[in-house]
Amino acid sequence: MFLLLMLSLFVMKFVTLTVDVQRLNVYEFLYNPNKIEILFLFV
Repeated sequence: MFLLLMLSLFVMKFVTLTVDVQRLNVYEFLYNPNKIEILFLFV
């Protein structure tokens, strides 16, 4: 039971972190369109 709770907390934290990162990337992309080249390098 305790393990399940810890796992769910970890998953929630991970999801919120990834969402924050995606939001940051979107803001950077909107503010700096020159990053399109960098994005293509990563793909």
